[in-house]
Amino acid sequence: MMRDEDKPFVCTRGSVSFDIMPRNATGWIYTVLWLIPALALGLGFAWLMEGQPNAPADTALAVGGFIVVMAIWAVAMTRWMYLRSEVIDLRKLTQDKQRRDRGKS
Repeated sequence: MMRDEDKPFVCTRGSVSFDIMPRNATGWIYTVLWLIPALALGLGFAWLMEGQPNAPADTALAVGGFIVVMAIWAVAMTRWMYLRSEVIDLRKLTQDKQRRDRGKS
């Protein structure tokens, strides 16, 4: 298991959202490596659609397939980055601060 200091990403978690950011050069390199397939998929989709598929069913299949593949790719990238992130839970920090403030009153 990685130590928090060695993790290439930082994830800040709020109440309903989270944000994953590269922490160092390694994190940026991993981000670029994950974005290369997305660029290739997007260019491939543009090339496919430039040929203007004849049947509406072909167009629907191409668009639907692209959306499904990109969704799977996005979930895989997010999960991979999250597992290699130092997670900062803003909810916990806020609760701790509120407890300390109540204790001072």
